[in-house]
Amino acid sequence: MSLKEYESLDLTRRSEAAKDLFDRIAAESNQSTIVLTPVYSTDSTPALLTQEMSAWFHSCILPYRSGAIEEVHDEFKRRNLKLVEQEIDKIEQTKLGEIAGERAFLRQDHDVELLRTRFAELSSRYDTLRVNYGREALVWQPLRYWTVLSCFMLTEFLINWHSFLKIPGFTPAYATGLMLVIAVAFGFSAHSVGRIIKQWKELFGGHVEFTERRKAKRELIVGTLLFLIAITAVGWGRWFFIQGAILEKTILRAADWNFPTWFNSLARC
Repeated sequence: MSLKEYESLDLTRRSEAAKDLFDRIAAESNQSTIVLTPVYSTDSTPALLTQEMSAWFHSCILPYRSGAIEEVHDEFKRRNLKLVEQEIDKIEQTKLGEIAGERAFLRQDHDVELLRTRFAELSSRYDTLRVNYGREALVWQPLRYWTVLSCFMLTEFLINWHSFLKIPGFTPAYATGLMLVIAVAFGFSAHSVGRIIKQWKELFGGHVEFTERRKAKRELIVGTLLFLIAITAVGWGRWFFIQGAILEKTILRAADWNFPTWFNSLARC
C-alpha cells in the first residue's frame, strides 16, 4: 500500500470500513467480559482496544498504515535523512520488548506469582470488608492517638514511679527504667489485644489462612503475657507503696485498743 492510498482511505461514518467496525459492536456487546489490548504492544496495536476493534484495525487500517510509513521511510533513507518518528518508534519498540521480556520472566517466577495471587485475595477481602462496613479504611493519625494516650498515662507514670521508689534498694534510675519498661509492655499489650479482639472475625474466621491465624494467635499470647508481667510489677510496687500506710494504721489501731487500760492504770496511781 502506498502513502496516497493511505491518505485517501475513507473512514467516514458511511464508509465500508466504518460500517464493518459498527457491525462488530453487536457481537461484542453480548459478552460478559471484554478484554482490552495491553498498554505495551510490539505489533503496533494501539492500547486499550477491544478484541473486535483490534481485529478491525489489523484488517482495515494496519496494511495501509504500514505501507505508508515504509514509503516515507524509504524516501528519507534515499535522501540520507532520519525520520524522527521512526527513531522514536525504534526506541519505543526496544523499550516495549524489554518490558514484555521482563513481564514474561516475572510470570515464570514462582514467588512473584504467589505474591500476585496473595494480592488479589487481599484486594477481594478488602472490597468485601468495605461493603460490609460501608466505608473505606481510615488513615491512622499517630499524633492525635499519642496525645490522647499521653494525657491518660501521665498520671499513671507518676504514681508508678513513686511506687517503685518505695521498693527496697531501688534508686530513681531503677524506678524510671522499670516504669518505662512497664509503659512499653502495657502499650504493646493494649494495642495488640484490643486490635485482635476488635477484629476477631477477620483474624480467626473460617476464611482466614492458617498462617495468618497462627500469627494473630501468637501476637495475642505475647500481648497477654506482657500484660500479666506488667500488672504483676505494678502490683509489687503498689504493695510497697501502701505498706507504710497499712503499718501506720495497724499501729494506731493497736494504740487505740490499749489506751483505756493505760489510762485506768494511770488513774489508780
